[in-house]
Formats: sequence, C-alpha cells, structure tokens
Amino acid sequence: MMNLSDWLDEPVSALSHLIIRFSTINRTGSMNFYGLYLGLVSRATLRLS
Repeated sequence: MMNLSDWLDEPVSALSHLIIRFSTINRTGSMNFYGLYLGLVSRATLRLS
C-alpha cells in the first residue's frame, strides 16, 4: 500500500485553502463544511499515527 501521508498531503492543503475561501464567501454553510473537513482530517491523522 502507498504511503498515505504523502498521498494526503497535497489534497489536504488544497482542500483547506478551498474551505477557507468557501467559509469567507458562505458563512452559513461553513460550519457544516468545516465539521466534515475536521472529521476527515482527524480520521486521516488517526490512521497515520
């Protein structure tokens, strides 16, 4: 299996920039989106550690 940390690094940084941009545009939907993002990141970091 490929190294998940290498594979996730680029998409995660791009996704975080996208979410920051998205949250500034749409305040109402940002909390749900951010919660989803945090869930994905925490799951990924748990799998990597």
